[in-house]
Amino acid sequence: MLRSMTGYGTAEGVVRGRKLVVDFKAVNHRYFNFFSKLPNNLAILETSIQALAKAHLSRGQVSVFASWDKRGGQGASAELNFDTAKALYADLVKLKGELGLGGEVSLSHLLSCPSLFAQNEVGAEPEELWEDAKPIFESALKDLDAFRLREGADLEADLRVKLSTLMELAAKIEEKRPLIVSEQKERLQRRIGELVPEVIVDSTSAERLALEIALFADKADVNEELVRLKSHADKFLEMLASQNPIGRKIDFLIQEMNREVNTIGSKTPDAESSAIVVEMKSELERVREQVQNVE
Repeated sequence: MLRSMTGYGTAEGVVRGRKLVVDFKAVNHRYFNFFSKLPNNLAILETSIQALAKAHLSRGQVSVFASWDKRGGQGASAELNFDTAKALYADLVKLKGELGLGGEVSLSHLLSCPSLFAQNEVGAEPEELWEDAKPIFESALKDLDAFRLREGADLEADLRVKLSTLMELAAKIEEKRPLIVSEQKERLQRRIGELVPEVIVDSTSAERLALEIALFADKADVNEELVRLKSHADKFLEMLASQNPIGRKIDFLIQEMNREVNTIGSKTPDAESSAIVVEMKSELERVREQVQNVE
């Protein structure tokens, strides 16, 4: 099933008595690019977290944000920093005197300073810490993957509609193909007659010229381009059902389809066919823009 490169996932759990909150965010990127913002006591796990994310996502700008919930968890505790409290009280008393303020410095003033309290650090070796934290990061990545699958389903539906529209336009060109060849042939005959009427001096010259015109008209036929375009479209639909990341492959396929449409445009001299080709290019560009979101 198709996966979007854009998504968000979150999870939380308890690690060594403290509640850990993990958020993953993924956006479009040509390659796999990893960014992390972790608490100091989890920074040592960055390499392990990156490897875990890489196992779940093949490419994209992947960001992970982890933090300790200050509301704590099972067994979480906080300690009062007495030295900081004493220094803060002295500074507040001094400030009150310098500013000529009334009243007394109370305990409520001190408690409003968050730096007075420090939650206990998580004490564990990196391997033990990762063993406890890994399930939370995995859960957040699974949540992210579920998000990307939902987005991917919407992307797939939209791509199928756009591809269908493109091939309907190609069918219109197919209907006009005999007329396109005929118009190219007549155009060339008229042009040759205007430039070098003296060339046709006998039946042999006329037959040779007619053969050359026929060969040129054959080269001006868009049948081969339409056949290849349909083949690419069929391959596109086949790849949409793949369980593997296909973003880069279908991006290349879009380039090939664009090449065929451009060639068709160069071979269609009439205004109506040219207008259809313009619509095909526009629809293909819309497909290309959506493909940039596919993993």
